[in-house]
Amino acid sequence: MNTLQKAPPRPMLLFVVVFALMDFFIPAMSGETRSATVAWFLEGLMVGQFALLSIWAVLGAEPVLVRWPLMLLTVMGLLLILFLGMFAAFGALLRAADVIQLFCWLPLVFLAVQSPLWILKLLTGCRIVEVTAEDKLPSEESRQFDLRQMFVATALIAVLLTVARLGFYLDPRPHEGAETQMWLPLLTACLICAAWSAFATIPCLGAVFVARNPTAGLIGVIVYAGMMTWLVATGLSFISVPGPGKVFELRLAQTAGLAVVLLCSLHLLRFAGYRLLWVRRKSVAVGGDSA
Repeated sequence: MNTLQKAPPRPMLLFVVVFALMDFFIPAMSGETRSATVAWFLEGLMVGQFALLSIWAVLGAEPVLVRWPLMLLTVMGLLLILFLGMFAAFGALLRAADVIQLFCWLPLVFLAVQSPLWILKLLTGCRIVEVTAEDKLPSEESRQFDLRQMFVATALIAVLLTVARLGFYLDPRPHEGAETQMWLPLLTACLICAAWSAFATIPCLGAVFVARNPTAGLIGVIVYAGMMTWLVATGLSFISVPGPGKVFELRLAQTAGLAVVLLCSLHLLRFAGYRLLWVRRKSVAVGGDSA
């Protein structure tokens, strides 16, 4: 019996519907609250959505050429719903050029967020699969490395860089050297997103799918998130207006929102019968598996 299910998972469809409702109402909720801590928590809920879709884009059950563009389109759709929520709450409507520019840069940032997960997958062959009650997870499976994957990855990065460059032509104040000045913040944002992803997504995956006891996994995430948030807040306090305590409070609220979305979603996936399959690499060969 085949343990790897290729059909689109119903839990992911449910998550997208819930995320769409959240994104539509979050702008109004953020505008109504007078607490900066609550506002940062709501922002963390949106960041958690991005993290979950990035996880599924890398480790999901469908073929990579299906799930990656599908998750990217989902992120774009959720952003459009967020913009509609902003318009409904504040009457503010972004310029079409600004939205197109954002969507030109988004695929490159989306890939940057996934980079630690791609490294994890290449090293371990792990993926999220659906396992029925009668089946058992295979402990070993040959993991073949396909040169075609390397060519596809190289071509994808080239395409995303080209698409990102198109966004520079939409700058409302073009001037000489503008493209060079805009590449630096974009690539810096990509590096920050990659570091943030390694900090957030991989520990949550481990807490849900690797930890023997869910309670122990949750406690581990809380302790780890608290320590890492304190370190980040301490560093940011040197360049921010608020004191270390306030920066820690805001960052911790954001991390809490992210953790709520990620942990709840991943636990629901596990409850629905999904597991993180670790593949032991027997040999390295050309041809075969397609990510």
